[in-house]
Amino acid sequence: MRQPLASARRAVPPGDVGSVGRRSGRSRCRRASIAAGTRLGQPQHWFLAPGWNNAWIRPPPLPRKLARDKSTGFTFDLTSPDGGWKDIARLRIQTTAAIDDGRLKVRFNNTPLEPTDDISEPYPNANPTMLGTAETLRAWTVPQKLLREGKNEVRVSLEAGTDVMIAMLDLAAGGEH
Repeated sequence: MRQPLASARRAVPPGDVGSVGRRSGRSRCRRASIAAGTRLGQPQHWFLAPGWNNAWIRPPPLPRKLARDKSTGFTFDLTSPDGGWKDIARLRIQTTAAIDDGRLKVRFNNTPLEPTDDISEPYPNANPTMLGTAETLRAWTVPQKLLREGKNEVRVSLEAGTDVMIAMLDLAAGGEH
């Protein structure tokens, strides 16, 4: 059974799934960012992880169990940099336990994504002890032509093996990812 997608622009009712916010905050505050002089062409990083205690999302969207032959969805509410996206993006998913290659399949705006071996952090991180490991992280490339202004749907399915628990998702566009 497919789970419904949530919107980042509304309160999320119980049982609904969460949307992914953006670390730079520009997606919600474009005018404020421009007024503050924020460079709009900078690399971008959207993520969803447990522990952020978002009062509008109950129950928290992660961790989330994913059963074999089932799928679950997430919405990224994106705002493009000035001039649009120039590079491919990278989507990463972290599970709470080790997961074999090929078990997770991902669609971005209904287009299947190709896996990549590059599971590295997209940007420097001051807390490396809190990061996933090679056993728990998987990644996919997202062609820039799939990225669109506004809502973008990510659908994750489990093709084989035992159930997994999704612990984190992130999407990096631009920069050194």
